[in-house]
Amino acid sequence: MIPQRRKFFAASLAGIGLAGFMQANVQASELEGDPLENLQVASISMEEIQQSTSSGVASLRSQSTEDSPVNQYLESQARSGNLVDIEQVNSAKLMDPLESGSIDLVWVDGLSPAEVNRSEISLGEDQSQSGLGVAMAQDQDQDQGRDINPGRTGMGYESATSNGMRLHADDCWGGYFNSYYASVADNDHNMVSCYEKWAESGTRQWAYNRWGIWSKASPLLGSAATIDLTLRSRPWEGMESRISKLNKWVPTSPSSQCNPGGSFDLTYYGAGLNVDIDNCEDMSVLPEIGEKSMGIDWDGSSTRQQMALDFAMHITATNDTIIPMFADYMWAEVRNCGVIPCNPTQIPTYKYVHTDSGW
Repeated sequence: MIPQRRKFFAASLAGIGLAGFMQANVQASELEGDPLENLQVASISMEEIQQSTSSGVASLRSQSTEDSPVNQYLESQARSGNLVDIEQVNSAKLMDPLESGSIDLVWVDGLSPAEVNRSEISLGEDQSQSGLGVAMAQDQDQDQGRDINPGRTGMGYESATSNGMRLHADDCWGGYFNSYYASVADNDHNMVSCYEKWAESGTRQWAYNRWGIWSKASPLLGSAATIDLTLRSRPWEGMESRISKLNKWVPTSPSSQCNPGGSFDLTYYGAGLNVDIDNCEDMSVLPEIGEKSMGIDWDGSSTRQQMALDFAMHITATNDTIIPMFADYMWAEVRNCGVIPCNPTQIPTYKYVHTDSGW
């Protein structure tokens, strides 16, 4: 289901509201009352995140037990060929505003967490629906460019292949939050979001490659399903004027143009990227030419432990000295079905649309 103009949340929001509700596969005989009356939403601001941020080698190493979020992040990046320097790592442990658990963020210098969003619906009989969204912005120090990590052997999953463009910057961040159901090995849900920013030397032309990997905590008993997964990218607040126009994006129409295991060609006037394809089913592409933003949304019901989304866009900067600055958003929603098998034709799901105050 397309989340009608769902905007991602940024640190400058004046507030978060509910634009409306959508129900799918609801049978009145299965429900007692309106479960949406139990809907709770909350956010954690940039200021609150900053107060909980740890950085520096000594501080991070003191947290880096084998199963700590920092260690999980470092190991997952190493497996992808990205040897992250711990001196550039930052982390924040946040209290979940809706449940008695925690949310952990791990990111590197050059990025800034903007906001965390949570939703929770209690559906009774050990059933619930949980959503987590994270907005991450790029710091202005990228204006000077950065040497790409010399220890990197590749970004691994979904890294692009260049055709006449050079890599300006790339980073990944991780988010971890409690499942609130008994999970195998007591694992948390985990999202990893990555980007690559490419430039065509001597021109105003840029390409932005974005992907996200979502790992759902496997239930120890019963079943749980991912029902919504969304990636969005757009110019960061105050940086909109750096981008003249959105030229092209891939995928353009996943249902007809997508072949898992293949690649998309993002070429504009002779230079561009080849971008790998992971998934094509139940996708909606979300380009916004006026806002110079792009996104992709998956809606369905999947009990797979891991899912991924990817897209790329080509843009023109205002001039050949300006570096485009983006903010990235990732949202995932999980339905805990309890002992009832998660079947989208039998188990109702409840989705709602967030609005923001705009920039």
